[in-house]
Amino acid sequence: MRLFVKVANAYLTLTRQDFRLYLHSPQSIQARVEESGLTPVTQSASGPWEIALFERSAEVNREEQTKEAACQREAARGSDRVVKN
Repeated sequence: MRLFVKVANAYLTLTRQDFRLYLHSPQSIQARVEESGLTPVTQSASGPWEIALFERSAEVNREEQTKEAACQREAARGSDRVVKN
């Protein structure tokens, strides 16, 4: 697969295309995703592709909803201030 990516990128360079292919290791992607608070649900493969489904835990969702609600309240207070002035 790495050889294919190198050959494809060489061709794209020679034909002056801006597009490039990137190949990331599934382990590094999974580590980064899990650092963001997601947990794996299922994984499968289809040809050269590896497919993974992740979900955010309920705890992380609650934290994000709390932060979002606080931001919305602050924005609403800010708009009230503008109206009152």
